[in-house]
Amino acid sequence: MPAVLLTAPAAEPLGLADAKAYLRLDHDDEDALLGELIASARAEVERLTRRVLVAQRWRLDAPVPPPGGAVKLR
Repeated sequence: MPAVLLTAPAAEPLGLADAKAYLRLDHDDEDALLGELIASARAEVERLTRRVLVAQRWRLDAPVPPPGGAVKLR
């Protein structure tokens, strides 16, 4: 039963400006890399905790249960 991401988070839980202030970065040379690191960290925390940090929409593709049966979820 794979889960399919329908709507990705609109924004990350930590903004680029906040991360740059915390890391004391004054230049804009690595903004793209820092943005990717923030997104990667959020995805890893969500994977480990099995919770979403930012609103998003998912679809669970489950098999059709037999009449009177049930679908077992993990």
